[in-house]
Amino acid sequence: MKIHYITAAYQSHRRAASDYIAALTAAGAQLVENLAEADIVIIHDEPATLPYYYQSWPALRQRYVIAYAVCETTVMAPDRLRALGEVDEIWT
Repeated sequence: MKIHYITAAYQSHRRAASDYIAALTAAGAQLVENLAEADIVIIHDEPATLPYYYQSWPALRQRYVIAYAVCETTVMAPDRLRALGEVDEIWT
C-alpha cells in the first residue's frame, strides 16, 4: 500500500502527523512523495482546506482519500460538511 501524506503547516498538525507517519511506516505502509504513485492520500488539515486540495490536485478524485480532521464546534458549517463529504473516510 502506497500512501501520500499531506500535512498542514500548523505546528500541532505536523507534530501529530509525524507520529502517524511513524506508525504507518512501522505497520509496513510505503510513504511516497509523489501523489501520482499513491493508492491512498491522507490529508491532515482543517476541513475548510479540503476544497483547495481537490482544486489543486484533480488526481485526488482518482485516489482513496482520508481526511484527518478535528473540529471543535457544536454545529458544522454547511461548506465544511460538503468538503468532508468529498473524502472516502474521516479520521478524527
